Amino acid sequence: MADRSLAYAENAPGPYYVERRCTDCDKCRQLAPAHFAAHPSGYAIVSSQPASEDEWEICRRALAACPVAAIGDDGLAPRPPAPRRLLPDLWHCGHPSPRTDGADSYVIVRPGGNVLVDTPAFDSELVRFLEGLGDLRTLFLTHRDAIGEAEDFILHFGLEVLIHESEAAEVPIGVVRTFREDFDLTEDLRILTTPGHSAGSSCLLWRRHGGCLFTGDHLVCEAGSFGPVPYVGTADWARQRGEAERLLHTDWRFALPGRGSLSLTRGYPPNPRRLLAEALTDSNLEDSRA
Repeated sequence: MADRSLAYAENAPGPYYVERRCTDCDKCRQLAPAHFAAHPSGYAIVSSQPASEDEWEICRRALAACPVAAIGDDGLAPRPPAPRRLLPDLWHCGHPSPRTDGADSYVIVRPGGNVLVDTPAFDSELVRFLEGLGDLRTLFLTHRDAIGEAEDFILHFGLEVLIHESEAAEVPIGVVRTFREDFDLTEDLRILTTPGHSAGSSCLLWRRHGGCLFTGDHLVCEAGSFGPVPYVGTADWARQRGEAERLLHTDWRFALPGRGSLSLTRGYPPNPRRLLAEALTDSNLEDSRA
């Protein structure tokens, strides 16, 4: 938990604050840009305290997503973002896990067995919700950074795990099914290997609703854009960008990214193909290097 005695003096007066464990990861500013700002010295601060209930909820989401627990609220009970229905049979899990740096995760509800895409926090409220959806069978991991609290979900639900063979050794336990190339898992699910962000980075295409593409960190939402981002530690930026070009010409309608969806009104980027095309022609992106 955050420690008020370590709070930065530059925080706006009020219950919310950022303290000295902040790593300047930018997550709070993505989720609540009206309330968190960057300080020139390289950390986040609270720029404006919440006033309305909607603003309180936005700040609670930022607190819950902080990977190092550097955001405090003077003892107010933070409520993690609840599961959110995006489509009739698709949910955003909410409950981000610090062990995945607060990444987005999803659950697909389908007759052949529900699929969890990447791992949220193993929170009792969320576990009860997933149990209520029934028949959770599979955990698809887009890449190694999404493993997080996978062991708890595997043991509780008896899940089969799907992950690229180059990163399978990092899954701590359970029945692990690996793959090397694109393939049809079922009639409605296709795995697309998209190396670049990591050596085994992969996407899941669900052939419902015109195609739902789960992208992990291969394509993310950031500051109103949607596309590949070269992070520190990116395995192969040129290849990641090339795979993003390939996905632009793959048949899908909805994009479900591993970052940034909590800040979106509908929970997924609008006009994702247009945004991706714009990102791939952006000169700054083209010249970026990991």
